[in-house]
Amino acid sequence: MKINESGRSMIEMLGVLAIIGVLSVGGIAGYSKAMSVYKVNKTIDQLMQITASTRSLFAGHKTYETLTKSGKPNMALIKKAHLVPDDMIDGDIIVNTYGGVVELNCADKGNNRKNKAFSVSFAMIPQSSCIELASKEWGQGKTSGLYKITINGNTVHQADAQDDNKEQVGVAKAVANCDKPVNNVIVWTFY
Repeated sequence: MKINESGRSMIEMLGVLAIIGVLSVGGIAGYSKAMSVYKVNKTIDQLMQITASTRSLFAGHKTYETLTKSGKPNMALIKKAHLVPDDMIDGDIIVNTYGGVVELNCADKGNNRKNKAFSVSFAMIPQSSCIELASKEWGQGKTSGLYKITINGNTVHQADAQDDNKEQVGVAKAVANCDKPVNNVIVWTFY
């Protein structure tokens, strides 16, 4: 009596596993890219919300001096005035989508303009996101309110004293300054 055996051979099973592996790697790569885009967009949204809220609160004031208290962000004011989205506040610190600390402080705008600006710093920015955020078109001239961009302590953009206007950070300049794999710090200064 002859017995019919059916099933898959070992080679067929290895082929199926190889296909599943290739699809998994592609899916993971796609998910990773999607998360990177999401985090960059979320960071831009957070920065724009912080900027709009801060400008609105201080619209009738001559300086942003009260943003800083004893050399640190004035968390009582920041929380009470809702200057940052609630989901960014973790106790007495502000956290960005990358898990890094965000600081909101008063800043100087050139010579003899003490506390006439404010800065927003984002820490723990990965290199690829740092490059994208730094080289983004943030607007030009007095309407944008962007005064300066600093990456890892290096000023990469500063508005001209005469018209507060200068071209944005180029990709090459962003690549040169976003030199850490993970822990880059970007500081935007607005007036």
